Amino acid sequence: MRRYLPIICLLTAGLLGTGCQHQLVETSENRELNGPEFVKLKSVVVTDGVDANEASCIAQCYFLREISGCGGCSVISEAGDNWQCATSVGYAAHTGPVIFIDKRTGRIKCNGYPSIEDPLSLGRVLKKVN
Repeated sequence: MRRYLPIICLLTAGLLGTGCQHQLVETSENRELNGPEFVKLKSVVVTDGVDANEASCIAQCYFLREISGCGGCSVISEAGDNWQCATSVGYAAHTGPVIFIDKRTGRIKCNGYPSIEDPLSLGRVLKKVN
């Protein structure tokens, strides 16, 4: 059994390494992200204010694009003029940063990450700088 331990460890690590990947497809034609969260983002209307369901969608897209492809957002709660969403990152669900979404404009703020004025821009791929 002892001689098989390194093989077992490698196989286990290989299986774990594939369990927390998020599938985002970038099309070369329109340069938009087509994962299910980003498709749902297209139905968000910020001109009438942002409700809890829209804030949840925005927070999840922001999390996937700016923070991590592994983990996610918890329940959206009110925080004055903002919605707030606590996050968990990685396999072990370590506490991540809190995402704030302005209820009126949809502006996204998160300590240590870029602020985004237009939440609908989350579905567009940024141009890569070499």
